Amino acid sequence: MIEQIPPQAAPISVNAAAKKYGVSQTTLARWAAKDHVKVLKRPEKKG
Repeated sequence: MIEQIPPQAAPISVNAAAKKYGVSQTTLARWAAKDHVKVLKRPEKKG
């Protein structure tokens, strides 16, 4: 079963996050897609 990220974990505003990290919204979207794929393919078990 794939764990879903709670809505609270997502930034309130993509634009605000983009400004915070000094990157474009497109770049943020790419990072999010990469992280999502990484998590789905290789879930980390902690504990």
